[in-house]
Amino acid sequence: HMEEAFFIDEHNYRDDSYTREELRILRNTIYAQHGYIFKSADLNSHFKQYAWYMPNPKVKMADIVLSKTEEIILNTIIQLEK
Repeated sequence: HMEEAFFIDEHNYRDDSYTREELRILRNTIYAQHGYIFKSADLNSHFKQYAWYMPNPKVKMADIVLSKTEEIILNTIIQLEK
C-alpha cells in the first residue's frame, strides 16, 4: 500500500485493509502534494523519499485549498481511521 500513497485518487483509498499508519500516510499525502512541510519528523522523512514531494516553507495548512475530490478522499480516510 505504501507505494500507492502518492497515487491517491478516488479509487485506491477505499480499501479497508489499510493499517492505521497507512491511513495516516494516505491522509497526509494530500497535504504533501500541496508542498506542506509537516511538524512530524516521521512524515517529513516519509515524503522526502519521493521525487514528487516539493516541500514549500511558504505553504501553511490554512492556505491549502482542497479540490472536491481531495475533500471526499480526506473525509473517507478520516472515517476509516475511526
